[in-house]
This record gives sequence, structure tokens and C-alpha cells, in this order.
Amino acid sequence: MNTCLRPRVSSILGFTLFLTIGCGQTTRDTEGPAFTQSVAFPDCAPWDGAAVSIYLTTTARDSLSEQIAAPFLHLAIWRNVRNLPGATISWPSDDQPGTASWCATADGCEPAAAGRVQVGGLVGDTTLSGSYDLRFTDSTVMRGHFRARWLDRRVLCG
Repeated sequence: MNTCLRPRVSSILGFTLFLTIGCGQTTRDTEGPAFTQSVAFPDCAPWDGAAVSIYLTTTARDSLSEQIAAPFLHLAIWRNVRNLPGATISWPSDDQPGTASWCATADGCEPAAAGRVQVGGLVGDTTLSGSYDLRFTDSTVMRGHFRARWLDRRVLCG
């Protein structure tokens, strides 16, 4: 429930006003019908260190042989997958542990200004689970959970 919604709305006028003004934020539901699939795989950080990429998408994937089609949400965590279970990654920070981007179209990606990703862990080497809370410069907020299918691949970073 949106924390701005008060338990008692005394009139339709008050409720309409809430819907019009709200909290100045829009929550995009990425767990609903739009993003029914997610994948995660080893990747490289910008400085060529180990990383993990997580994509929340609209289509199922069995491999990484083709580019992921928009729309999608990309979470990039700049750590080795062995160091992720139980980790919370937040930014902005001095060491910039990761980033996220909302890509409504193939060439229209918007980076998150701030975010937090909590990783539950890698279950049976097949599923990476966790949650995210992202904030964008236009005051948009994206929150949700993921259970991403782990697609193992060999990457050489550095």
C-alpha cells in the first residue's frame, strides 16, 4: 500500500484529490503482467571486475544468444555472484556498487538516480531471488521482487 494513502478517505473529493496529487511519485508495477520473466547471469563491471546482470522482461529466455528486447528493467550488481547471497546493494554511494536502468524502448533507457537491491541468494544454482527499490530523476519509483532464472556463462573480465 502506498504510504501516502491514509486509512480513511472521507469523501470521493478527498480520494480524487489524492489520486491527482499523490506523493509526487509514480509506482510502476514491474511484477504484474508486463514483466513476467527474469534472467540473471555473470557479467563484467565497468572497471572489468566481476558483476551480475539481472533483466526483468516480458519474454522467456533459455539462452543469451540474442539481445534482450525492450521493454525491460536491467539491474547491474558489480560483485561476484558468490558474494551476493544476503547482500544489500545501495546507491548512490562512494564506491558505486551497481546501477539500474528502465528501458521502455531499445534506444530509450533511463538510469535510476538511486536504488537498493536486496539479494536473497542463488537457489540450487538455478534461480537468483531478491527485491529492488529504484528512484528516477522524474520522481518515478519502481519496486518489486524477482526470481530470475540463472543462465550460467563464462565471462573473462579484466
